[in-house]
Amino acid sequence: MRDYARPLSEHENYALLWELDHHPVGFSSLDRIVFGAHAFMHLHIVDEPHRRRCLGTEFVKKSADIYFQVFDLERLYSEPNALNVAPNRTLQRAGYTYLFSHETSPGPINFRQVTTRWVLELPDGATHCPNRCRSRGRAGSPSTDLSSIQVALCSHRKNRVPRLVPHP
Repeated sequence: MRDYARPLSEHENYALLWELDHHPVGFSSLDRIVFGAHAFMHLHIVDEPHRRRCLGTEFVKKSADIYFQVFDLERLYSEPNALNVAPNRTLQRAGYTYLFSHETSPGPINFRQVTTRWVLELPDGATHCPNRCRSRGRAGSPSTDLSSIQVALCSHRKNRVPRLVPHP
């Protein structure tokens, strides 16, 4: 809770809850925040029935818009496990650019693994996130109504489940 009592420019963590039809289906968190410069985003669709429906791409794009605006970012990185195809495809579809793959321990609770680093950059002169990706369904995927996707601000405390708070 201490992090959320600080000004945004001093936050170490931040999180967004992903909702579909007013039900939580996943979340995104932000860490390694350098206000006005860059941060690292993590993404998770935790509700199994909502995976493989291209929802992650929409959630990631909406989350990136918020992160760029709230933290005045120029670059937003994400570094999923290289062997986990879903988040890597999601980042690619959301307009991120592949940078490199390497072996690392991405966080204090993670084991050593090969990760793939992606970046979404703010174009020169832009004042908001470049929403470069167009939504597209996958052949054979069930039709999904994306109009009910919501991204809500939530608090994030280490080792605790995110809690919903009002969006300003």
